[in-house]
Amino acid sequence: MLDRETDPTMLRFCDYSIPRKLAWMNLLVSGAALLLACGAFVAYDLISFRESMVRNLSIQAQIVGSNSVSALLFNDPQSARKTLSALSASPNVVTAGIYTADGRPFAAYGRDRGSEAQLPPNPAAKTQLSFRDGQLVVGRSIIFERKPAGTVYIQSDLRELSDRLKRYLIIAAALLSASLMAAMWLSSIFRRIIAEPIGRLAETAGIVSRDKIYSLRAPTTGNHDKLDTPIETVKRCWHRFKSATPPYKKPTTKWSGGSRSAPRS
Repeated sequence: MLDRETDPTMLRFCDYSIPRKLAWMNLLVSGAALLLACGAFVAYDLISFRESMVRNLSIQAQIVGSNSVSALLFNDPQSARKTLSALSASPNVVTAGIYTADGRPFAAYGRDRGSEAQLPPNPAAKTQLSFRDGQLVVGRSIIFERKPAGTVYIQSDLRELSDRLKRYLIIAAALLSASLMAAMWLSSIFRRIIAEPIGRLAETAGIVSRDKIYSLRAPTTGNHDKLDTPIETVKRCWHRFKSATPPYKKPTTKWSGGSRSAPRS
């Protein structure tokens, strides 16, 4: 629990005026609600997009495997490389490869044509689906006549996912800024309705306490809402106090006659 005597932030906030406290309260509540809503939407979309990436890459691996069966059966690596080259239509695929049934590399594809594709030595020993080192790795077995004929290995980066997250952050920041500006504008309108009657009541109470003008009254809002309750209560208290206090009379001194002599030493 925050302690006003030890926490300087709470001490400064407690010294703020009522309109300023209302403005900060509206901003904090609006900002927290927007952050939670944006965070929930972004998290849901990223999870859904990851699942979509896994599904699309698995479908690509299945298609490559189905089109590579004849190349594996007839030991035609050139045909297998042509099949893998179709993955160039997907810019997120970094490397891909086809392995024989005994785990030997058969054909490889690399996004960077200037360098040789780096494939793991035995993808069958790896997890068929995993997110690691900022990449998505999918491995699928090639089945022919219910027997394993080889393995397809595809490695994709997560650049599309990171770009999507950056766009969401920019949109969320713009939305949060616009919403906070709108909240400040609305707060400046509504806080006059709430804070001004309380401020007038406090000002009237200060004048009565300082100048002893008990006939002074705080103006009511005329809305018959909760803000009128303390004003009417204070008015009744002042009326009762004025009725119960006897009128002030200036004391008079009656002399028996003659002039008052000075006291003797």
